[in-house]
Amino acid sequence: MKIVIFNVFEERAFNFCLSLLDKGFEVIAIDNHSIDMFSEVDEDKWLKIGRNANFYYEQRKEIIERLNCEKNLNREFYYFIKEDEIRSNQQDEIRSIISFCHNNNYKLNLVTNDEDFTKEFKVLQNLQIWIINSKEKWTETLKDLLVQILK
Repeated sequence: MKIVIFNVFEERAFNFCLSLLDKGFEVIAIDNHSIDMFSEVDEDKWLKIGRNANFYYEQRKEIIERLNCEKNLNREFYYFIKEDEIRSNQQDEIRSIISFCHNNNYKLNLVTNDEDFTKEFKVLQNLQIWIINSKEKWTETLKDLLVQILK
């Protein structure tokens, strides 16, 4: 199974990605910027995961088109919503990812600390919402996410 992680350089998503790679999963990492535009922090993270044979990186703008060509694959999606995405005009982009997964029967896990934003999506099948509002809650959720994948 391939795991698709959005916002992979966000701290929680990065730690989740590391855990999956350590367990031998293939990870397709999605983020907004090109490799030559990484910040110093992102560059350090890239050095930790970029050479892993099971790690693939794609810019967000390219991924939906490519995934549309690869339907019916065994994939699970994890979208780590950044706080600034909800406050900015990126909500439509998040909704498009949710719609894409819903329309193609992909399982989508939304990981966020903003419960209000996710209320409209609670009725969708194949969608699991993880509300993280503390560091302790994240540690517990990371374990739950890994157990879910390993089943």
